[in-house]
Amino acid sequence: MNPLPVQRRIERFMDKPRDDLAYRKINRLTAIQLATTSMVILIIAIVAILQSGHAQQLLLRVEVLEARIEQLESAPPPVLEPADDLPSAAPSVSGEKFAEKLAENQASQRPPTPPDAAQIDEDLIAMAARLRAGMSDVDRREASALLMRIGFDESSSEISAGACLAAAEIAMGLGDAPGCIGWALRARSGGEADPRVARLLATAHEQTGDLDMAIEEARIAVDSGGAPAESLRLLGRLEGRLATVRLAAGDIDGCVEAARAAIGAGADDPEVGVVLGRCLLAGGDLEGATDTLRAVIARNPDDLGAWFHLGRARLAALDSAGAANAFEEAVRIDPASADSWYRLGVARANADQCAAAVGAFDNCVALDPAFANAHFARAICQARMGNTAAAEQSLIRSLALEGSLMQRAERVPVLAALLAAMPEGNVGDLNAEEGEADSD
Repeated sequence: MNPLPVQRRIERFMDKPRDDLAYRKINRLTAIQLATTSMVILIIAIVAILQSGHAQQLLLRVEVLEARIEQLESAPPPVLEPADDLPSAAPSVSGEKFAEKLAENQASQRPPTPPDAAQIDEDLIAMAARLRAGMSDVDRREASALLMRIGFDESSSEISAGACLAAAEIAMGLGDAPGCIGWALRARSGGEADPRVARLLATAHEQTGDLDMAIEEARIAVDSGGAPAESLRLLGRLEGRLATVRLAAGDIDGCVEAARAAIGAGADDPEVGVVLGRCLLAGGDLEGATDTLRAVIARNPDDLGAWFHLGRARLAALDSAGAANAFEEAVRIDPASADSWYRLGVARANADQCAAAVGAFDNCVALDPAFANAHFARAICQARMGNTAAAEQSLIRSLALEGSLMQRAERVPVLAALLAAMPEGNVGDLNAEEGEADSD
Protein backbone atom coordinates (compact mmCIF):
# COMPACT_ATOMS: atom_id res chain seq x y z
CA MET A 1 0.00 0.00 0.00
CA ASN A 2 1.30 3.43 -0.92
CA PRO A 3 1.45 5.67 2.21
CA LEU A 4 1.58 8.87 0.20
CA PRO A 5 -2.14 9.46 -0.29
CA VAL A 6 -2.75 8.95 3.40
CA GLN A 7 -0.07 11.44 4.28
CA ARG A 8 -1.60 13.97 1.98
CA ARG A 9 -5.00 13.54 3.52
CA ILE A 10 -3.60 14.09 6.98
CA GLU A 11 -1.77 17.20 5.85
CA ARG A 12 -4.91 18.55 4.23
CA PHE A 13 -6.96 17.86 7.39
CA MET A 14 -4.39 19.64 9.51
CA ASP A 15 -4.28 22.62 7.19
CA LYS A 16 -8.07 23.08 6.94
CA PRO A 17 -9.73 21.32 9.85
CA ARG A 18 -12.97 23.36 9.78
CA ASP A 19 -13.71 22.36 6.21
CA ASP A 20 -13.67 18.67 7.03
CA LEU A 21 -17.16 17.18 7.56
CA ALA A 22 -16.02 14.44 9.91
CA TYR A 23 -14.29 16.95 12.10
CA ARG A 24 -17.43 19.04 12.41
CA LYS A 25 -19.46 16.01 13.53
CA ILE A 26 -16.86 15.04 16.12
CA ASN A 27 -16.69 18.57 17.40
CA ARG A 28 -20.51 18.74 17.80
CA LEU A 29 -20.66 15.46 19.73
CA THR A 30 -17.88 16.52 21.99
CA ALA A 31 -19.63 19.80 22.82
CA ILE A 32 -22.84 17.93 23.73
CA GLN A 33 -20.97 15.52 25.97
CA LEU A 34 -19.19 18.38 27.72
CA ALA A 35 -22.48 20.23 28.30
CA THR A 36 -24.16 17.12 29.70
CA THR A 37 -21.26 16.38 31.99
CA SER A 38 -21.27 19.95 33.28
CA MET A 39 -24.98 19.79 34.00
CA VAL A 40 -24.61 16.53 35.96
CA ILE A 41 -21.77 18.00 37.98
CA LEU A 42 -23.84 21.11 38.74
CA ILE A 43 -26.81 19.04 39.96
CA ILE A 44 -24.58 16.91 42.18
CA ALA A 45 -23.07 20.03 43.68
CA ILE A 46 -26.51 21.53 44.42
CA VAL A 47 -27.71 18.34 46.09
CA ALA A 48 -24.56 18.19 48.19
CA ILE A 49 -25.04 21.78 49.33
CA LEU A 50 -28.67 21.11 50.31
CA GLN A 51 -27.79 17.97 52.21
CA SER A 52 -25.00 19.76 53.97
CA GLY A 53 -27.39 22.54 55.11
CA HIS A 54 -29.98 20.01 56.35
CA ALA A 55 -27.32 18.12 58.24
CA GLN A 56 -26.17 21.33 59.88
CA GLN A 57 -29.72 22.11 60.99
CA LEU A 58 -30.08 18.64 62.50
CA LEU A 59 -26.82 19.00 64.38
CA LEU A 60 -27.96 22.38 65.70
CA ARG A 61 -31.21 20.94 66.99
CA VAL A 62 -29.43 18.10 68.70
CA GLU A 63 -27.18 20.56 70.47
CA VAL A 64 -30.16 22.64 71.65
CA LEU A 65 -31.91 19.55 73.04
CA GLU A 66 -28.82 18.40 74.88
CA ALA A 67 -28.48 21.81 76.49
CA ARG A 68 -32.13 21.77 77.55
CA ILE A 69 -31.77 18.33 79.12
CA GLU A 70 -28.74 19.44 81.12
CA GLN A 71 -30.67 22.49 82.33
CA LEU A 72 -33.62 20.41 83.52
CA GLU A 73 -31.40 17.91 85.29
CA SER A 74 -29.58 20.64 87.20
CA ALA A 75 -32.75 22.65 88.18
CA PRO A 76 -34.56 21.93 91.55
CA PRO A 77 -38.01 20.22 91.37
CA PRO A 78 -41.00 22.61 91.10
CA VAL A 79 -43.32 23.18 94.08
CA LEU A 80 -47.02 22.66 93.29
CA GLU A 81 -49.45 24.92 95.18
CA PRO A 82 -53.23 24.27 95.27
CA ALA A 83 -55.52 26.71 93.54
CA ASP A 84 -57.54 29.09 95.68
CA ASP A 85 -60.98 27.87 94.44
CA LEU A 86 -60.36 24.13 94.99
CA PRO A 87 -60.41 22.16 98.25
CA SER A 88 -57.01 21.33 99.64
CA ALA A 89 -57.78 17.59 99.59
CA ALA A 90 -60.19 15.43 97.52
CA PRO A 91 -62.87 13.57 99.51
CA SER A 92 -62.10 9.88 99.91
CA VAL A 93 -64.51 7.14 98.68
CA SER A 94 -65.56 4.82 101.46
CA GLY A 95 -65.45 1.05 101.02
CA GLU A 96 -69.25 0.86 101.31
CA LYS A 97 -69.86 3.28 98.45
CA PHE A 98 -67.26 1.54 96.32
CA ALA A 99 -69.06 -1.81 96.78
CA GLU A 100 -72.38 -0.20 95.81
CA LYS A 101 -70.84 1.28 92.66
CA LEU A 102 -69.24 -2.03 91.74
CA ALA A 103 -72.59 -3.83 92.15
CA GLU A 104 -74.30 -1.27 89.89
CA ASN A 105 -71.71 -1.77 87.17
CA GLN A 106 -72.02 -5.55 87.33
CA ALA A 107 -75.81 -5.35 87.16
CA SER A 108 -75.67 -3.16 84.07
CA GLN A 109 -73.54 -5.78 82.32
CA ARG A 110 -75.96 -8.67 82.99
CA PRO A 111 -78.63 -9.58 80.34
CA PRO A 112 -82.01 -7.99 81.02
CA THR A 113 -84.23 -9.96 83.33
CA PRO A 114 -87.18 -11.47 81.43
CA PRO A 115 -90.62 -10.24 82.47
CA ASP A 116 -92.40 -12.29 85.06
CA ALA A 117 -95.05 -14.86 84.16
CA ALA A 118 -97.91 -12.52 85.05
CA GLN A 119 -96.68 -9.87 82.63
CA ILE A 120 -96.17 -12.48 79.89
CA ASP A 121 -99.73 -13.76 80.41
CA GLU A 122 -101.10 -10.25 80.16
CA ASP A 123 -99.13 -9.44 76.98
CA LEU A 124 -100.12 -12.67 75.21
CA ILE A 125 -103.81 -12.44 76.03
CA ALA A 126 -103.94 -8.78 74.99
CA MET A 127 -102.18 -9.52 71.68
CA ALA A 128 -104.52 -12.44 70.92
CA ALA A 129 -107.51 -10.16 71.51
CA ARG A 130 -106.04 -7.60 69.08
CA LEU A 131 -105.55 -10.25 66.42
CA ARG A 132 -109.13 -11.48 66.76
CA ALA A 133 -110.32 -7.97 65.97
CA GLY A 134 -108.27 -7.89 62.76
CA MET A 135 -104.59 -8.21 61.98
CA SER A 136 -102.70 -5.31 60.43
CA ASP A 137 -99.08 -5.40 59.30
CA VAL A 138 -98.08 -3.62 62.51
CA ASP A 139 -99.96 -6.20 64.56
CA ARG A 140 -98.21 -9.04 62.72
CA ARG A 141 -94.78 -7.57 63.39
CA GLU A 142 -95.54 -6.92 67.06
CA ALA A 143 -97.06 -10.39 67.53
CA SER A 144 -94.07 -12.06 65.92
CA ALA A 145 -91.69 -10.01 68.07
CA LEU A 146 -93.66 -10.94 71.19
CA LEU A 147 -93.41 -14.67 70.53
CA MET A 148 -89.70 -14.37 69.76
CA ARG A 149 -89.12 -12.39 72.95
CA ILE A 150 -90.88 -14.97 75.11
CA GLY A 151 -89.33 -17.94 73.40
CA PHE A 152 -90.40 -21.53 73.54
CA ASP A 153 -88.09 -22.83 76.26
CA GLU A 154 -87.86 -23.43 79.97
CA SER A 155 -87.71 -19.71 80.72
CA SER A 156 -91.41 -19.48 79.86
CA SER A 157 -92.46 -22.58 81.78
CA GLU A 158 -94.52 -20.55 84.26
CA ILE A 159 -96.90 -19.22 81.60
CA SER A 160 -100.51 -20.13 82.32
CA ALA A 161 -102.62 -22.42 80.15
CA GLY A 162 -104.73 -19.47 79.02
CA ALA A 163 -101.64 -17.56 77.91
CA CYS A 164 -100.34 -20.63 76.04
CA LEU A 165 -103.72 -20.84 74.27
CA ALA A 166 -103.35 -17.16 73.36
CA ALA A 167 -99.85 -17.85 72.03
CA ALA A 168 -101.26 -20.72 69.93
CA GLU A 169 -103.88 -18.37 68.47
CA ILE A 170 -101.16 -15.83 67.67
CA ALA A 171 -99.01 -18.47 65.98
CA MET A 172 -101.98 -19.65 63.90
CA GLY A 173 -102.74 -16.07 62.93
CA LEU A 174 -99.16 -15.71 61.74
CA GLY A 175 -99.46 -18.91 59.66
CA ASP A 176 -97.12 -20.89 61.87
CA ALA A 177 -99.00 -24.20 62.17
CA PRO A 178 -96.14 -26.12 63.87
CA GLY A 179 -95.74 -23.31 66.39
CA CYS A 180 -99.47 -23.34 67.02
CA ILE A 181 -99.36 -27.08 67.71
CA GLY A 182 -96.51 -26.63 70.19
CA TRP A 183 -98.23 -23.86 72.16
CA ALA A 184 -101.61 -25.63 72.07
CA LEU A 185 -100.11 -28.83 73.47
CA ARG A 186 -98.59 -26.79 76.30
CA ALA A 187 -101.97 -25.22 76.95
CA ARG A 188 -103.53 -28.70 77.12
CA SER A 189 -100.84 -29.97 79.50
CA GLY A 190 -101.52 -27.08 81.85
CA GLY A 191 -105.26 -27.58 82.34
CA GLU A 192 -108.40 -29.56 81.56
CA ALA A 193 -109.50 -30.50 78.06
CA ASP A 194 -110.53 -27.29 76.33
CA PRO A 195 -112.48 -27.49 73.03
CA ARG A 196 -110.75 -24.31 71.89
CA VAL A 197 -107.37 -26.02 72.20
CA ALA A 198 -108.68 -29.07 70.31
CA ARG A 199 -110.10 -26.91 67.52
CA LEU A 200 -106.81 -25.06 67.17
CA LEU A 201 -104.92 -28.35 67.03
CA ALA A 202 -107.35 -29.72 64.45
CA THR A 203 -106.92 -26.67 62.22
CA ALA A 204 -103.14 -26.71 62.61
CA HIS A 205 -102.90 -30.42 61.77
CA GLU A 206 -105.11 -29.81 58.74
CA GLN A 207 -102.70 -27.16 57.51
CA THR A 208 -99.77 -29.53 57.91
CA GLY A 209 -101.66 -32.16 55.84
CA ASP A 210 -102.34 -34.62 58.68
CA LEU A 211 -106.08 -35.06 58.17
CA ASP A 212 -106.38 -38.13 60.41
CA MET A 213 -104.89 -36.27 63.39
CA ALA A 214 -106.99 -33.20 62.56
CA ILE A 215 -110.19 -35.30 62.65
CA GLU A 216 -109.14 -36.90 65.93
CA GLU A 217 -108.68 -33.46 67.51
CA ALA A 218 -112.00 -32.27 66.05
CA ARG A 219 -113.74 -35.25 67.68
CA ILE A 220 -112.07 -34.35 70.99
CA ALA A 221 -113.45 -30.83 70.56
CA VAL A 222 -116.95 -32.22 70.00
CA ASP A 223 -116.70 -34.50 73.04
CA SER A 224 -115.32 -31.70 75.25
CA GLY A 225 -118.44 -29.57 74.95
CA GLY A 226 -118.33 -25.80 74.67
CA ALA A 227 -119.47 -24.30 71.35
CA PRO A 228 -120.53 -27.73 70.04
CA ALA A 229 -121.92 -26.29 66.80
CA GLU A 230 -118.55 -24.82 65.90
CA SER A 231 -116.78 -28.08 66.73
CA LEU A 232 -119.30 -30.09 64.69
CA ARG A 233 -118.89 -27.80 61.68
CA LEU A 234 -115.13 -28.21 61.90
CA LEU A 235 -115.45 -32.00 62.17
CA GLY A 236 -117.85 -32.11 59.23
CA ARG A 237 -115.53 -30.00 57.08
CA LEU A 238 -112.53 -32.20 57.92
CA GLU A 239 -114.46 -35.41 57.29
CA GLY A 240 -115.56 -33.97 53.97
CA ARG A 241 -111.97 -33.24 53.02
CA LEU A 242 -110.98 -36.75 54.02
CA ALA A 243 -113.79 -38.15 51.87
CA THR A 244 -112.50 -36.20 48.87
CA VAL A 245 -108.97 -37.47 49.46
CA ARG A 246 -110.17 -41.06 49.74
CA LEU A 247 -112.30 -40.73 46.61
CA ALA A 248 -109.28 -39.48 44.66
CA ALA A 249 -107.31 -42.45 45.98
CA GLY A 250 -110.03 -44.90 44.86
CA ASP A 251 -110.97 -45.86 48.41
CA ILE A 252 -114.73 -45.98 47.85
CA ASP A 253 -115.69 -47.54 51.17
CA GLY A 254 -113.46 -45.13 53.09
CA CYS A 255 -114.89 -42.22 51.12
CA VAL A 256 -118.49 -43.22 51.91
CA GLU A 257 -117.63 -43.64 55.60
CA ALA A 258 -115.94 -40.25 55.84
CA ALA A 259 -118.64 -38.45 53.85
CA ARG A 260 -121.44 -39.94 55.98
CA ALA A 261 -119.50 -39.00 59.12
CA ALA A 262 -119.22 -35.48 57.78
CA ILE A 263 -122.95 -35.23 57.10
CA GLY A 264 -123.69 -36.77 60.49
CA ALA A 265 -121.50 -34.12 62.11
CA GLY A 266 -123.63 -31.45 60.49
CA ALA A 267 -121.26 -30.41 57.72
CA ASP A 268 -122.83 -27.42 55.96
CA ASP A 269 -120.68 -27.76 52.85
CA PRO A 270 -122.82 -29.07 49.97
CA GLU A 271 -119.68 -30.45 48.39
CA VAL A 272 -119.72 -33.19 51.03
CA GLY A 273 -123.06 -34.40 49.68
CA VAL A 274 -121.71 -34.32 46.12
CA VAL A 275 -118.68 -36.33 47.21
CA LEU A 276 -120.93 -38.89 48.92
CA GLY A 277 -123.08 -39.12 45.80
CA ARG A 278 -120.02 -39.70 43.65
CA CYS A 279 -118.77 -42.39 46.06
CA LEU A 280 -122.14 -44.19 46.00
CA LEU A 281 -122.24 -43.94 42.21
CA ALA A 282 -118.72 -45.37 41.95
CA GLY A 283 -119.79 -48.19 44.29
CA GLY A 284 -122.83 -49.04 42.13
CA ASP A 285 -125.49 -47.70 44.52
CA LEU A 286 -127.37 -45.74 41.85
CA GLU A 287 -130.49 -45.03 43.90
CA GLY A 288 -128.45 -43.98 46.94
CA ALA A 289 -126.40 -41.64 44.75
CA THR A 290 -129.58 -40.22 43.20
CA ASP A 291 -131.20 -39.54 46.57
CA THR A 292 -128.03 -37.96 47.98
CA LEU A 293 -127.53 -35.67 44.99
CA ARG A 294 -131.16 -34.63 44.88
CA ALA A 295 -130.87 -33.67 48.56
CA VAL A 296 -127.95 -31.42 47.69
CA ILE A 297 -129.95 -29.85 44.82
CA ALA A 298 -132.87 -29.24 47.15
CA ARG A 299 -130.56 -27.07 49.27
CA ASN A 300 -128.79 -25.44 46.33
CA PRO A 301 -130.58 -25.62 42.96
CA ASP A 302 -127.56 -24.15 41.15
CA ASP A 303 -125.02 -26.74 42.30
CA LEU A 304 -123.34 -27.71 39.02
CA GLY A 305 -121.57 -30.77 40.44
CA ALA A 306 -124.79 -32.17 41.91
CA TRP A 307 -126.68 -31.85 38.59
CA PHE A 308 -123.81 -33.29 36.56
CA HIS A 309 -123.33 -36.38 38.74
CA LEU A 310 -127.10 -36.84 39.06
CA GLY A 311 -127.19 -37.03 35.27
CA ARG A 312 -124.44 -39.65 35.34
CA ALA A 313 -126.40 -41.67 37.91
CA ARG A 314 -129.57 -41.55 35.80
CA LEU A 315 -127.65 -42.50 32.64
CA ALA A 316 -126.25 -45.53 34.49
CA ALA A 317 -129.79 -46.38 35.60
CA LEU A 318 -130.95 -46.17 31.93
CA ASP A 319 -133.21 -43.26 32.81
CA SER A 320 -132.61 -41.25 29.64
CA ALA A 321 -135.26 -38.64 30.35
CA GLY A 322 -134.02 -38.06 33.91
CA ALA A 323 -130.43 -37.88 32.67
CA ALA A 324 -131.32 -35.41 29.91
CA ASN A 325 -133.14 -33.20 32.44
CA ALA A 326 -130.12 -33.20 34.76
CA PHE A 327 -127.65 -32.35 32.00
CA GLU A 328 -129.91 -29.59 30.66
CA GLU A 329 -129.67 -27.99 34.10
CA ALA A 330 -125.89 -28.48 34.06
CA VAL A 331 -125.46 -26.66 30.72
CA ARG A 332 -127.82 -23.94 31.94
CA ILE A 333 -125.52 -23.31 34.90
CA ASP A 334 -122.31 -23.64 32.86
CA PRO A 335 -122.82 -23.37 29.09
CA ALA A 336 -119.04 -23.68 28.54
CA SER A 337 -118.86 -27.29 29.81
CA ALA A 338 -118.10 -29.50 26.80
CA ASP A 339 -118.49 -32.62 28.96
CA SER A 340 -122.02 -31.63 30.00
CA TRP A 341 -123.01 -30.99 26.37
CA TYR A 342 -121.62 -34.37 25.33
CA ARG A 343 -123.51 -36.27 28.02
CA LEU A 344 -126.68 -34.35 27.23
CA GLY A 345 -126.30 -35.50 23.63
CA VAL A 346 -125.84 -39.11 24.77
CA ALA A 347 -128.98 -38.91 26.93
CA ARG A 348 -130.99 -37.49 24.02
CA ALA A 349 -129.62 -40.08 21.59
CA ASN A 350 -130.60 -42.85 24.01
CA ALA A 351 -134.10 -41.36 24.04
CA ASP A 352 -134.15 -41.51 20.18
CA GLN A 353 -133.99 -37.72 19.93
CA CYS A 354 -131.25 -37.76 17.29
CA ALA A 355 -131.76 -34.23 15.96
CA ALA A 356 -131.56 -32.75 19.48
CA ALA A 357 -128.60 -35.00 20.23
CA VAL A 358 -126.70 -33.75 17.14
CA GLY A 359 -127.27 -30.18 18.34
CA ALA A 360 -125.74 -31.04 21.73
CA PHE A 361 -122.78 -32.76 20.05
CA ASP A 362 -122.28 -29.73 17.79
CA ASN A 363 -122.04 -27.49 20.87
CA CYS A 364 -119.59 -29.94 22.44
CA VAL A 365 -117.15 -30.04 19.51
CA ALA A 366 -117.47 -26.28 19.08
CA LEU A 367 -116.09 -25.94 22.61
CA ASP A 368 -113.59 -28.80 22.24
CA PRO A 369 -112.83 -29.74 18.60
CA ALA A 370 -110.62 -32.64 19.76
CA PHE A 371 -113.47 -34.38 21.66
CA ALA A 372 -113.27 -37.65 19.70
CA ASN A 373 -116.21 -39.37 21.40
CA ALA A 374 -118.49 -36.44 20.54
CA HIS A 375 -117.58 -36.74 16.84
CA PHE A 376 -118.16 -40.49 17.04
CA ALA A 377 -121.58 -40.18 18.72
CA ARG A 378 -122.58 -37.46 16.26
CA ALA A 379 -121.72 -39.83 13.39
CA ILE A 380 -124.07 -42.46 14.84
CA CYS A 381 -126.95 -39.98 15.11
CA GLN A 382 -126.34 -38.57 11.63
CA ALA A 383 -126.24 -42.07 10.15
CA ARG A 384 -129.52 -42.95 11.89
CA MET A 385 -131.06 -39.82 10.42
CA GLY A 386 -129.87 -40.84 6.94
CA ASN A 387 -127.36 -38.01 6.59
CA THR A 388 -124.64 -40.27 5.20
CA ALA A 389 -122.21 -37.60 4.00
CA ALA A 390 -122.20 -35.77 7.36
CA ALA A 391 -121.96 -39.06 9.23
CA GLU A 392 -118.96 -40.08 7.11
CA GLN A 393 -117.17 -36.82 7.88
CA SER A 394 -117.88 -37.09 11.63
CA LEU A 395 -116.69 -40.69 11.68
CA ILE A 396 -113.49 -39.90 9.82
CA ARG A 397 -112.80 -37.03 12.24
CA SER A 398 -113.36 -39.23 15.30
CA LEU A 399 -111.12 -41.99 13.96
CA ALA A 400 -108.42 -39.48 13.09
CA LEU A 401 -108.48 -38.21 16.67
CA GLU A 402 -108.60 -41.67 18.26
CA GLY A 403 -107.85 -44.67 16.06
CA SER A 404 -108.99 -47.15 18.71
CA LEU A 405 -112.59 -46.08 18.01
CA MET A 406 -112.45 -48.20 14.83
CA GLN A 407 -113.22 -51.34 16.87
CA ARG A 408 -116.29 -49.67 18.35
CA ALA A 409 -117.38 -48.45 14.94
CA GLU A 410 -117.27 -51.98 13.57
CA ARG A 411 -119.56 -53.15 16.41
CA VAL A 412 -122.18 -50.42 15.75
CA PRO A 413 -124.39 -51.69 12.90
CA VAL A 414 -125.15 -48.29 11.42
CA LEU A 415 -121.46 -47.34 11.41
CA ALA A 416 -120.39 -50.77 10.16
CA ALA A 417 -122.72 -50.31 7.19
CA LEU A 418 -121.36 -46.81 6.69
CA LEU A 419 -117.78 -48.09 6.69
CA ALA A 420 -118.67 -50.85 4.23
CA ALA A 421 -120.24 -48.31 1.87
CA MET A 422 -117.26 -45.95 1.97
CA PRO A 423 -114.94 -45.99 -1.05
CA GLU A 424 -111.69 -47.75 -0.26
CA GLY A 425 -109.10 -45.34 1.17
CA ASN A 426 -111.68 -42.84 2.41
CA VAL A 427 -110.69 -43.65 5.98
CA GLY A 428 -107.20 -44.62 4.94
CA ASP A 429 -104.24 -44.07 7.25
CA LEU A 430 -105.86 -42.46 10.29
CA ASN A 431 -102.59 -41.01 11.51
CA ALA A 432 -102.33 -39.04 8.28
CA GLU A 433 -105.70 -37.41 9.01
CA GLU A 434 -104.77 -36.45 12.55
CA GLY A 435 -103.16 -33.17 11.60
CA GLU A 436 -106.45 -32.02 9.94
CA ALA A 437 -108.69 -33.18 12.78
CA ASP A 438 -109.52 -29.69 14.04
CA SER A 439 -110.63 -28.25 10.70
CA ASP A 440 -113.97 -28.82 9.01
